[in-house]
Parts: sequence; C-alpha cells; structure tokens
Amino acid sequence: MTHGGAGGGAGVRVLGIDPGSRLTGWGVVEARGGGFRHLASGTIALAPLADLGARLARLHAECLA
Repeated sequence: MTHGGAGGGAGVRVLGIDPGSRLTGWGVVEARGGGFRHLASGTIALAPLADLGARLARLHAECLA
C-alpha cells in the first residue's frame, strides 16, 4: 500500500505479523527515502484454554479492528 503524505514523496507501509496460536505480535513500519520509521506495534493475547478455532476467530477480528 502506498501512502502520500504532506511531506511529499510516497512511502510504503508494511504490516508484519509474528503468528502464534496464543500470543501474536504485529508491527507497522513505513519505508521512505531509504529508511524505515516505526509507526505502531503490539501483541494480541489469546485465551490459552480456548480451542484453536475460537483463538483464530479472535485473531482475525483483532486484525480487522
């Protein structure tokens, strides 16, 4: 996805996901002008006793939010 900002020049935003069935990490960086800038990151903690289908459904919902 490209993103044109007020600073001129288009940057590219990248979403990285470190998958896990109980704890999933994510991060967003922007590549612009030969460098990278951190925009956001975090984790999604899933209920360890829930079945895999329920954990995947929650992970999907969290990624859409």
